[in-house]
Amino acid sequence: MVRNQLRIIPIMIIFSLIISNLEATDDRYKKLWKDVETLEQKGLPKSALEKTDEIYKLAMSEKNEQQIVKTLIYKLKYECQLDEKGTELAIQKTQQNIEKSTGITKSFMYLLLAYEYKSYYSQNSWTINQRSTTNNFESEGGFEFWDKTKFQDVVIKNAFMALDESLKKEKIENYEVLINNAEFVPETFPTLYDFMAYFILENLFANENRYYYGNNSSDKLTDNQLLDDITAFTKMDLSKIDTLSYTQNAVLVYQKWLNWRSQNQNQKEALIATDLRRLKFVHKILVQSTKINSA
Repeated sequence: MVRNQLRIIPIMIIFSLIISNLEATDDRYKKLWKDVETLEQKGLPKSALEKTDEIYKLAMSEKNEQQIVKTLIYKLKYECQLDEKGTELAIQKTQQNIEKSTGITKSFMYLLLAYEYKSYYSQNSWTINQRSTTNNFESEGGFEFWDKTKFQDVVIKNAFMALDESLKKEKIENYEVLINNAEFVPETFPTLYDFMAYFILENLFANENRYYYGNNSSDKLTDNQLLDDITAFTKMDLSKIDTLSYTQNAVLVYQKWLNWRSQNQNQKEALIATDLRRLKFVHKILVQSTKINSA
């Protein structure tokens, strides 16, 4: 139970982002959510869940999409706290919620699902790594029986589903929960697309966990062109990357991100900041017989 509650804390950062623009304007909903907050502060998740269910039924009857989304998020939160198999339940619930979500919320649900799969793998990596790998990802059994390559596959696929084009239109300054974090300033993170790309790279494709990377060559970079200028880098053919390599897919995210940034010359500070991250990332893990010295 404690482990599941601890796991929920970083995920609530994503929850906070999703619900930051879903605040109720109707006094009825405001009062009901105040009741939920009070019950949570008293340490009564079961009662908070029951009150959230009440809001959910009201929102469904009125077809209030924003409130429906918000209740689904809170229901997931409390159900995870109350269930011994919190991570497994979270994955199942998030998959269901993706089907019910639209727009930006759906994009962040995909991000949440990728994060949950990675969390499940991290919690059970020793057992999962003992399983033989298979190309038959649709074999019988749920994710509790997957090998590590299947987890890599679903994390990467859901991450790219989260990196949706619609996020480019959403200014980060409209999301106070992010602006309050000094790291995500509008000058270097003008849009939610910038935030999404950064979150994926730092939290899903980051290489600090060697269980995810293994020791095979597909996890290593060997091409000096990856350190070329922005124009050359964005034109590189990455169509033949290893689809199960976090490292190589991170390069693809950087390429997509920089291609987008280079089209917005009026946001040069964001372009420079993104490219510096790319160069630092590539230089750190570039594997060659002749090593390139840092500047």
